[in-house]
Amino acid sequence: MSCRSQQSISSSIIVLNFATKLINMSFDTLNSLVNLECYPIHDLGGRGARLLEKVRTCMEVDALCCLPHFIKPSALRRMVQEILTCQEKAYPIESQRTAYSWIDRTQYPLDHAVNITSEHRLASVTRDSMGDASALVSLFHCNELTEFVRECFGIRALYRVTCPFLSLNVKIMDQGARHGWHFDNNDGAVSLLLQEAKQGGEYEYVPYLRSDKNENYGGVRSVLRGDRSNVRIVAIRAGTLCLFRGGRSLHRVRHIIEGSPDRLTAILSYSDQPNHFYNENTLRTVLGQLPTRSVS
Repeated sequence: MSCRSQQSISSSIIVLNFATKLINMSFDTLNSLVNLECYPIHDLGGRGARLLEKVRTCMEVDALCCLPHFIKPSALRRMVQEILTCQEKAYPIESQRTAYSWIDRTQYPLDHAVNITSEHRLASVTRDSMGDASALVSLFHCNELTEFVRECFGIRALYRVTCPFLSLNVKIMDQGARHGWHFDNNDGAVSLLLQEAKQGGEYEYVPYLRSDKNENYGGVRSVLRGDRSNVRIVAIRAGTLCLFRGGRSLHRVRHIIEGSPDRLTAILSYSDQPNHFYNENTLRTVLGQLPTRSVS
């Protein structure tokens, strides 16, 4: 065997060993955060196949699938503590929000569903306030989680949003806070409840109230005006990962009756396009202002 051949084989072995090490590191990170015994998202072609089928069926029927105890208790405690240490950097917002943040309201009558508002008050800790090595950021950057989300929603390609502010953010809801009725801009939403409020903050939604073919403004208007005949209330516990068809299902978080502890919810943002950034209008809608901190 020539020296050149030996060098080529040695180089290949080094590359293979390095790749194997990276894979092991990725699995170790995932395994330290996610309850893989119950949710084998690293093995979607094997043990995770039944999980995928369950999630897809659940969303097809109910629009919402909740996976309790998705995060290991030790990792959950770490995530909560990391957010609490940077909560003073949160952007507070208090407004009357509409259910349709993307629609020009001036084109509709005042009593139209598009113009009906609900109270909205909370604060958001943005991605730039979180350390790169934090548990929540590490979870968000797990490729296995991204692939799991992609498979659940049946999307051909899925990427983590690149926006330095809203790719990953945490909603803080203290006493008196509430998340007003709304539809999401995209059809697939992923959230993780990190901490429950002491009292209040129940999740409410109406599944598949609108569709691409039927906006059903009359039905939306009825809910916004107080019709609760089709409203579902879900008790979500800390550590639960939720996958939701939020672009078609009207939803809100009821007001927090008593905080301390406050309700903490992480929002993980994905896109079918790579390198996606949110525009200024979206930033203002979510944060109530443009970010005051620059990101290099």
